[in-house]
Amino acid sequence: MTVAIFINITSENPFLRFQLLSILNQSAPPDEVFVIDDTQNDENSKLCLEIQTQASYMVQHLQLPPHTSFGKKLNIAAMHSKSTYMLVLEGTSFLHPQCVKQHKQWAKRGLFLTGISSTIALTSTFQKDSDYNFFAKKIRKMGSAFYFPLLSVFTKRKASISESICLNNFSFWREDFNLINGSDEDYEDGRATRLDIVYRLLQLGIKWKALKGSGIVYSTNSKAKEKFNEVDHSRLKWSLNLKRIVTIEGLEKN
Repeated sequence: MTVAIFINITSENPFLRFQLLSILNQSAPPDEVFVIDDTQNDENSKLCLEIQTQASYMVQHLQLPPHTSFGKKLNIAAMHSKSTYMLVLEGTSFLHPQCVKQHKQWAKRGLFLTGISSTIALTSTFQKDSDYNFFAKKIRKMGSAFYFPLLSVFTKRKASISESICLNNFSFWREDFNLINGSDEDYEDGRATRLDIVYRLLQLGIKWKALKGSGIVYSTNSKAKEKFNEVDHSRLKWSLNLKRIVTIEGLEKN
């Protein structure tokens, strides 16, 4: 089993260094990290090259045109990846040191996972922190997530999800992603794209398991449960009513 982490960058991210360092400090490192970026910030590419000198895994910066849809970003990154398992992060997310290890631990065939996204509020003063370990301790104190990995033992597999589910931190097998022809590139909103992916995985017969007390990321994304636009909502309903498994505007286009 090999693991790729996908980080979606949609706006200026002054904390990308700490985000990448949180991956560098994983107890079980990934095999690939893709920073999918449409901000046209040259510093992000330089930062990825710098982190690559410290990492035992591949760190690749993918520069895409402005306003590239999240679905297209994910498909392009997947085409570059050689890993068998995919962990998708949205927004500015910092991984708990055991996050990757716990996603790998519970990654079973016929299953996709959602980890915990603990919302935190960062200010510009945090950028002055030069020591990552000090920074990491501060954000863990800010987060409300309770770290108790044993709880995941008691969460059952489910064949359905709620539309309000947080998908800032979810993972699935590349083989299953191929079977549904990747993500739909026509959605405007990233959350609608992620929901469509998991709905189609469920239609394929893949079950969902929510990690409890483990698989934690600390995220600044406060829009996780906001309603998306009507066009995306209508498209999502249409996809559900058709019980669609394979997307038309997906991997095969790229």
